[in-house]
Amino acid sequence: MKFNEILYDSRFRVLSKGVNLHSVTVSGLYVGDLLSFVMAKAKPGQIWLTIQAHPNVIAVASLINLSAVIVVDGVDIPQETIDVANERGVILISSVLDAVDLVKLIEV
Repeated sequence: MKFNEILYDSRFRVLSKGVNLHSVTVSGLYVGDLLSFVMAKAKPGQIWLTIQAHPNVIAVASLINLSAVIVVDGVDIPQETIDVANERGVILISSVLDAVDLVKLIEV
């Protein structure tokens, strides 16, 4: 599955407003839940898969210039996190799938 096909798949919910997934360049995936590891290891352009759903996730994604954040396993995402994603222009997506299934599914 190409990243922009997420728009049409019921297993995903794009939570950010006004995003155009067709224009996003993706260089890979990064899976991790410890913010300090993500800051040290993730690369610009990657999609970050995590179970973390607090606003600090958006701050880290913005700092690194990640292509998107996908919160996996159907974790509830607080409205505050969605609001921060919209303010910072970070693509935030929720998925019922787990990280392993997403790594197998998303083509980069």
